Amino acid sequence: MISHRNLIAAWICFLGGFFVLYQFLLQGSTSLMVHTLMQDLYLNLIQIGFLSSAFFYPYILLQIPAGFIIDKFGPKKTLFVSTFILAVSTLGFSFSECFGSANISRIIMGIASAPGVACAMYLAARWYPQRFTLLAGLIEMMGMLGGALGDYFLEIWIQSYGWRIAMIICAIIGFILALLILIFVKSTQHEICKNTTKSQKTNCEPHILKHFIILLKNLNVWRYNLFGGLIFTIISAFASLWCIGFLQTLYPDHVNYAAYATAFVFIGAAVGAALSGWLASKIGCQLVMQLFSIIAFISFSLLLYLPMQFSIANIVLFLLGCGSGAYILPFGSVEKIVHPDAQGMAMGFTNMIIIGLGGPLLQPLIGWILSWYQSAYQYTTNTLSGFQTALLPITIGLIIAVILAFIPQQNSKLTKRNI
Repeated sequence: MISHRNLIAAWICFLGGFFVLYQFLLQGSTSLMVHTLMQDLYLNLIQIGFLSSAFFYPYILLQIPAGFIIDKFGPKKTLFVSTFILAVSTLGFSFSECFGSANISRIIMGIASAPGVACAMYLAARWYPQRFTLLAGLIEMMGMLGGALGDYFLEIWIQSYGWRIAMIICAIIGFILALLILIFVKSTQHEICKNTTKSQKTNCEPHILKHFIILLKNLNVWRYNLFGGLIFTIISAFASLWCIGFLQTLYPDHVNYAAYATAFVFIGAAVGAALSGWLASKIGCQLVMQLFSIIAFISFSLLLYLPMQFSIANIVLFLLGCGSGAYILPFGSVEKIVHPDAQGMAMGFTNMIIIGLGGPLLQPLIGWILSWYQSAYQYTTNTLSGFQTALLPITIGLIIAVILAFIPQQNSKLTKRNI
């Protein structure tokens, strides 16, 4: 029988994971509105790229400060304030009338989302320390499901009610989530400190920066995080913005189904995140990195360069997402190393590297290459060859990810026990 404590722990971790789901849903929402936003707000392709990536710039820059805030004030206060501000900024986005106001709303959304993944990982590490890698995979699985649900439900809401009403619905969901977090989430770090003796309490005093600096000296941390960032570009740079346009260009007879096909990437990533976390606990992280990175590279190459039926492409999209799910492995690897006092900052740093290589860099770069290709070859619309050229940075990144997966782990004396 499941104990009352386990039910509480599961509910708390679910709420943390649901914030990640909500964040991913909003993060990629602009990919469903490209043509509508271009018409309503008078934007071009480059502005669309910057509008989508505007979410990522503050999100990336604030990962480490957000982690420090989590370590200082606990996950409950941080998560509640973040969710409330995210809902308000989503509501503001729905009333945008130009590129400037829409961009500001997306920037605030990125700011509010910054502590989300770190908070969810923090809660999982405190409530389920022995099963953290598996929980990390499940949390990220919820995030990927957020991307898939966005491609499905947001597409329906946008077609039925328009993009403004769809964003208002998303804002209402955020306000409800903020209320649930305020009522149910508990900051277990403070409770643990409260029940210890005076001699033990000193161990709970924050030495956050000291332990975080020690963590940065570990070469394995950088290798794992770089691997995660490169393989996550499939989600952050491709599926979150340009996949729908690519599929519409590749399959002009299936234009109306491009969003649903893109959802297979997120569904595959959800499966891959949970599966890679489970496999890592069974056969080791290194082998899982090698297997999943190869799957991701082959799937992406087939999608770009091998003609196939639309139904087969959906399967390849699922496999592509499944391979990208290995991006969660750095969270488990870093959690095994970092001191508990700096857990929030460590999770924030890992998330910063993983997200930073895709959204803020590659989304506008891909848009710029597409625009350049149209001008250079005097095309009036995007072409398959244009997308193949524009998406080349992702292909190169996946090759580097495969190489990183096969580099032997560096011996290091820095472990959680001795820092």
